[in-house]
Amino acid sequence: MLTQIPPSFGRTFAMLQSLDISGNQIVVLPEEISHLQSLRELNASRNALIGLPITIGSLRNLEVLDLSENYIIALDVSMSRLENLRMLNMSDNRLVTLPSYLGLLAQNLRILLVDGNPFYRSQRNLIEPILTVSSKEAKRIAKAKEKSEKMRERAVKRGETMRDGTANTVPLHSLEYTIALKKLITVRLRRNRKQSIVVPPAAASTITTTTTIAATSNSPSVQRAKTQLRLHFDGKNIVEDHPPPMLSPLPSLGGSEKLQVRESAVLPMDAGPNPMPRYSSAINTLATANAPTSFGLNGRLSISSTSQDSHSSSMEDSIGLIQDATKVSRVLWQLRDEWDLDPRHSETDSVTNMLAQLREGNVRVDGASEIDRVYREKAPTAGGSQRLKILSELLVTEVTYVDTLKNVVGIYLNPMREAKILSESELREIFSNIEVILAFHNDHFLPSVTYAISQPDAAIGNVFLHHGAHFKLYSMYTNNHETSVKTLSAAMSRRAMSSFIQSARGDVTQLGQVGLDGHLLTPVQRLPRYRMLLLDLLSNTPAGHPDHELLYEALKDLNKTIYEVNDKKRVFENQARLHRIQDKVAGASEIPLIMPHRVFKLMANFRLQIFSEHIVDRSGVLTVRRIGVGTVYRFFLFNDMLLQCTIIMNKDLRVNHIYKLGSRVTPAEITGDNELRIVDNEGILYLKGDISDVRKWAHEINSRLEN
Repeated sequence: MLTQIPPSFGRTFAMLQSLDISGNQIVVLPEEISHLQSLRELNASRNALIGLPITIGSLRNLEVLDLSENYIIALDVSMSRLENLRMLNMSDNRLVTLPSYLGLLAQNLRILLVDGNPFYRSQRNLIEPILTVSSKEAKRIAKAKEKSEKMRERAVKRGETMRDGTANTVPLHSLEYTIALKKLITVRLRRNRKQSIVVPPAAASTITTTTTIAATSNSPSVQRAKTQLRLHFDGKNIVEDHPPPMLSPLPSLGGSEKLQVRESAVLPMDAGPNPMPRYSSAINTLATANAPTSFGLNGRLSISSTSQDSHSSSMEDSIGLIQDATKVSRVLWQLRDEWDLDPRHSETDSVTNMLAQLREGNVRVDGASEIDRVYREKAPTAGGSQRLKILSELLVTEVTYVDTLKNVVGIYLNPMREAKILSESELREIFSNIEVILAFHNDHFLPSVTYAISQPDAAIGNVFLHHGAHFKLYSMYTNNHETSVKTLSAAMSRRAMSSFIQSARGDVTQLGQVGLDGHLLTPVQRLPRYRMLLLDLLSNTPAGHPDHELLYEALKDLNKTIYEVNDKKRVFENQARLHRIQDKVAGASEIPLIMPHRVFKLMANFRLQIFSEHIVDRSGVLTVRRIGVGTVYRFFLFNDMLLQCTIIMNKDLRVNHIYKLGSRVTPAEITGDNELRIVDNEGILYLKGDISDVRKWAHEINSRLEN
């Protein structure tokens, strides 16, 4: 007879995990229910609820929610935040449609019961796959329910109270179905959890449970009977009292008719100061030689599991008996498609802004945060041996670096040119602009570093600031390095080139025995080496030192140059890839594929399972159409689009479709079936492929716009 839940309930029972308020007259749940953060199961069935509080979405740990047999017209959007919800029972309410935001629960929701709601006709195709009774049976139930409600209304007007509010209601489901449903509600969804009932050892207690005696037969005269079994605590054990008389007589059985009795088995109490009786799950499945007869179930069932294995099997059996999880998943993903294809939920502006930032080059320079951190952590004392040691290392490595460049030019490049071992174009591909880099370091940078270190303050930061623009010479060399490696490898196959290299490696003027390929890698590594040395120098230069601010500015300038050099290399390599793809894919030049801001990410083959799109049906209602495709395509992922290509028999490719990926910042996710789901402006793709590819693509698609 409860009509409300006190607002203080949530704060008082903050650690509550299971709450059963079914079979009352509660009209509204308090907003303070949000304080039940540990709640995993909520059974509010058979009440007078007309809606849910907006705070219902705060119950992030909720796994089971039973709201059946209420007067709920619509579900609140906050329910979409119940990310751990496994079962939702909305049977016997007044829902006319399933909201699209229910699809946001598609990853975890496995049971969705919606029988007995007056849904719009337009919802028929969506709802029917998950209904648990046939449409003919549903009409019969609806008429019986309407008749029962009218009888209640008349009784209320006459001032009478109905002895059993459900006595005149035709049962919605079979006996097996209801037992399985109550298992899902009353036992924990976590398999390793055990349930028990604590009985105080002081006074004797009485536990009443419902025992259903069911008879099955081919004869239509078979009826059901119900007894009440009373369990009495005598201080040591739970003992059975004599049951009261049956409510209705059992028919005589004959032939192949069988009689089965369901009742709770009684176990002795555990020894100890706090006795803990345990009950086994002794409600057996109704089984007969012929097809079982469906019966209604009145009263409550208390079911507990005493072992992990029995709990697991009973849960799986219950889920399978109630509903096909695959059908529920399809319905939820269709609702999710409706949500994602709704223009009101588009993030087009955010995607456009992020693409604009990429085109304008407004990006965060890698390593800048590390420089700022070192700058904030001031060195404790001025001068010191550590700073002098770093300056000495800078000078020694610079001298060694210049000598290495001289060896490359003097022992390899110039003799090759004079002997005409390689053509001039091959020499340019292998050595790039190394001569210009040598001239800069030998004639300008090394003398400046030597002079600065010889001064009392050793203001080396000013040297890097003064020559910072010349470090951009490395951009050409770095971009060409991959070509240099390939050309040198191809040239080494020639006898003249191989003999020359073998002779050059024996030259006594070389520093060590590093090969030409190792020497050519040294300029690529030089700028990062400068950055590391300057970071160490800054961390050992006190704030009051004249070189402190200069080092900080020089580091920022050098870091920006390094980023630009690497970025130009990435752009160079990316443009080469785009050219190769455009040459291979027919129709790619008409897009056009090669754009300054476009970056190639990934390529893979996927089977397009389903394509969802918005359409207008015959009644003029905007709805979602899901098309099963089943064709394998080759997909190319770029930072701003997805290219779908048809694979032709001779392994050539042709552009099939272009997806702009402009409606979501993170448009990809992995479904429960390990499908890659991608949201686009025009529709939604469900792709099937190798699970490693699926995971890699989901990550790359969602991070494609990151700086």
